[in-house]
Amino acid sequence: MTSRTSRTSHDRFFSSRTITRLFTGGKHRRRRTAPPAATLAGCDRLEQRLALAVGYATVSDWGSGLQGQLTVTNDTAAVLTDWQVTFTYNRTINSIWNAQIVSRTGSQYVIKGLDWNRTLAVGAPQGVGFTAGVGTDAPTNFLLSGAAAT
Repeated sequence: MTSRTSRTSHDRFFSSRTITRLFTGGKHRRRRTAPPAATLAGCDRLEQRLALAVGYATVSDWGSGLQGQLTVTNDTAAVLTDWQVTFTYNRTINSIWNAQIVSRTGSQYVIKGLDWNRTLAVGAPQGVGFTAGVGTDAPTNFLLSGAAAT
């Protein structure tokens, strides 16, 4: 027994709009409503986090530890105050400069700017140096936040 597949003139690929019209009696209805204010505020905060950038470099590795450098850059359209960086790092940070450690839970660190550098101008980078103990990984999963200066 052989099976045969053939295409006829009614075999077509349909777009989702065409399928919607087929299932709604030919009418394509589009609801136009404004998103809730909370959604817009959430999108603004997400856009702000995405516009911040963090870079990492190992300055020196001596086997039993290293010196690392984070560079936090404000790529938003507004001056930011009270910036913080959350990241995962499996090494123990022994000392840090140009920032302070707010908390450490397991391998999750939160650092923030000091009083003198807590404000980041538009496009401005801020270097944060540190020394860390033994390990083989680099910081990952960066999440940056800050408030737009008013």
